[in-house]
Amino acid sequence: ELSSERNGLASKHPYREAAVAFMKGAEKIAMEEAAHCEGVAIPPSSVRIDYWRRAALSGNVAAMTAYSTGRIFPPRDLLEHLDALKTYKAEAADMADGAAKSGSPDAVLALANAHNPNERVAIGTSLLSQVVESDPKEALALYELYRSSLVDHNPAYAQQLRRLDAKMALLEAQMPGSTVTEAKIEAANRRGTWKPLQFADDHRVDVPPRTMTRVSPSAFCDAN
Repeated sequence: ELSSERNGLASKHPYREAAVAFMKGAEKIAMEEAAHCEGVAIPPSSVRIDYWRRAALSGNVAAMTAYSTGRIFPPRDLLEHLDALKTYKAEAADMADGAAKSGSPDAVLALANAHNPNERVAIGTSLLSQVVESDPKEALALYELYRSSLVDHNPAYAQQLRRLDAKMALLEAQMPGSTVTEAKIEAANRRGTWKPLQFADDHRVDVPPRTMTRVSPSAFCDAN
């Protein structure tokens, strides 16, 4: 049933073939990890948060990204983790910056959105946006860095590029031309000093960029 749904999706929209391929890969991974974790109880969210934090502090870029962007905190019981959130508030900005410098596209984009005053209004519940200051020049520099890492001629990237271009155009319209120039110079400097952004499947022109840095859930089974 799922296979027929995937085939229908691909036949209607050729560029969605990439999404179909990703769904197939995700199914395979899920089945492998289900087998790996069979019989192991899922740890409570407080324990999982601690696992993520410890992995992040050890320098694992995927964990640094997941922790600093706030994805590891379950929104349904956020108030159950007030102590962990206080720790997050003290660590998240530096950790996100470290992940961005280490080549994490997710961290770069999350920081850009968090600094972007327009996005801060739109995504007011973002944890990272509550940790860092509004800074339109920094947001534009980070967007420029992120965008330059995408492949302009790849049709699979078109929608993401349009969204980025709209955000950047709005920021540029809201600041002096000299500030825009400074932001672009800063982005160019970072391209020379930060590690290149590592998009998953960036070697394949038929697959859109996946920017969610992934750590296998089976790691939690192995930690138990």
